[in-house]
Amino acid sequence: MNGKNILLSISILINIVLIIIIASSIYFVWSSINDPRNAIPFEDMMEEQNLIQIVNYKLIFENNGDKGNNNNNNHNNAYIEVIGKNIGNISGNCVIYAKLYDSDGYVIGSFKEKFDNINPGETFKAKIKCPSNYVDSVSTVNLSVKCYKDTLFYNENGNHGVPVKIRYNILKHNNSQIIEVIGENTNNKSVDGYVFIKYYDKNNTLIGQNMVHLYNIEPNETFKFKTNNNDWVYNNYTISKCKLFPIFGIDYYPMISHQNDTKIISQKLMSDNGRPYVELIGENIADDNTQIYIKVNFYNENNTLIGYGVKNLENINNGEKFKVKIYYYGISNYPHQRYYGDKYVQNDENNNGYLSILGYFDEVSKYNITIN
Repeated sequence: MNGKNILLSISILINIVLIIIIASSIYFVWSSINDPRNAIPFEDMMEEQNLIQIVNYKLIFENNGDKGNNNNNNHNNAYIEVIGKNIGNISGNCVIYAKLYDSDGYVIGSFKEKFDNINPGETFKAKIKCPSNYVDSVSTVNLSVKCYKDTLFYNENGNHGVPVKIRYNILKHNNSQIIEVIGENTNNKSVDGYVFIKYYDKNNTLIGQNMVHLYNIEPNETFKFKTNNNDWVYNNYTISKCKLFPIFGIDYYPMISHQNDTKIISQKLMSDNGRPYVELIGENIADDNTQIYIKVNFYNENNTLIGYGVKNLENINNGEKFKVKIYYYGISNYPHQRYYGDKYVQNDENNNGYLSILGYFDEVSKYNITIN
């Protein structure tokens, strides 16, 4: 009987010791995680040291060669030509920080440029434009890079199980290149998303990238747009091939329709010096005043979506009539409409224009109006 008590006591003692050890371990881990001295910002948790390295860079003055070969300080533009490479085994993004120095060695300015989706082993080349107010003073430049894991999943066959088929053509306009993307929503639901485009030269060096957003692409609807690599940085390298990544999701949250609250009195497709627009006359027949958001999809004769237009009207009273012009914007230029409104922009100073070059003005023949 005493022997059984001794064994029971030993067993209980062993269990107590095990509980103490486990509890101590749990507390140590918990305290380590929650110790403010060990707190890691989310951004730094994603950071990857030395993932992307700068291989080479040089300061270039437009039309005047390298600064070291020219004594004339009256330059129009200055660029930093950067060559970088992903030396890791995962895709990464990076931010390149540039510090500008004058001839006396003083820092006179700084700026940064971001580069996305650099694949393992991939080399990229870019011209980063210096701010215009530093061009005449800058003598040398120093670059540093901060790298991050690429958290997006890029797949040339489409993402999220949403089948959107796309292909591209390389077009020429004067001395520049334009990429035409043609796609189709083969899903049985409407989708929203964007096409991520990467541009490569003949040496398979990444020389540009940009995103073009698309809105409410209907089932089995085809679309096309034109864009160029100048949306990434200020490159003018020759494109030999592209990689396209359709990143779309099901449109689960369509905007609340006010179609029944608005009476369309008349509508017609017109042209303003070659630029298509829809002239719409309508009336608010809702019980109270409302905001009216009008979106127009423009199509060619083959029912291919080739552009958008939008007009937003605030505080339209019950029974009040309105008359608006909704101008055509090519798909790749559509986001810029919020900056320029109805103004026709051929080539603004920030290179955000090129509406006619990147659009299909001559092809517009049909349209569809949605009122939200």
